[in-house]
Formats: sequence, C-alpha cells, structure tokens
Amino acid sequence: MAIDVGTVMDSLGARLATIPGLNVFDYPPKSAQPPFAFLDVPDALDFDLTYGRGQDRMTLQIWVAVSSQVDREARDAIAAYAAGSGAQSIKAAVEAGTVGTSVRVTRVEFDNLAVASGTYFGAVFSVDVQA
Repeated sequence: MAIDVGTVMDSLGARLATIPGLNVFDYPPKSAQPPFAFLDVPDALDFDLTYGRGQDRMTLQIWVAVSSQVDREARDAIAAYAAGSGAQSIKAAVEAGTVGTSVRVTRVEFDNLAVASGTYFGAVFSVDVQA
C-alpha cells in the first residue's frame, strides 16, 4: 500500500483537532497563537519495505507550543499533551484514528521551539506511520 503524505497529514490533523482548546494546523503555519499544534512535512518516505510494492513508512513530527515562557502553567499544559492518555493527550488522539496500517507516537522531546513568528515552550512528537 502506498502512503500519500498530504492525506496522512490531513488525517492526523483531524485527529489532533479532537483535543479541546488546541489550535491545529495540518501543515507548518506562518503564524499561530498558543496553544497550537502543527504537522511538519516528513524528512523522508521509505518505499517498498515488503515485496511487490508493499509497505511504505515515514516519520512525521507534531510540534506543540503552549506558551512564550516557561512557568508552572506551561509545564502543566505540556505535561497534559505529553501524557499517554487523557483528553489532552497527543498520543491518545493520534493513535485513536486509522491512518495506513499502523500509526504510533514513539517519542516526545521538550524544548523551546522557534516557530513562525516567535519562540515558544513546547514539545515535538515523533509519529511512525506505515501503510
């Protein structure tokens, strides 16, 4: 089965949009107001992982920004998005949908993120997609 990058990004964006209060973009935005999340275009797409034009695979990144400063409120907000389950969980929202044959949030890294028109405290989630 072939992966269509745009379709996958749209599908994951729709899953993220189920998280209450999170401004979601299924592409890198020119500007945004926290809390926001966006899907970045993958660095690579691996073809033919199985015989006969079989499985494709890619890793997407979901960037989540919660505040322009790090304080207790920002820490608590990013912790909710990084939780393995719950209404605010990026992992739970992404993995609840069907995209390809497999979609899995595999990692999250916390940092100050240079995004669009500013620098924000947040996290980058890695999502493994196979189809």
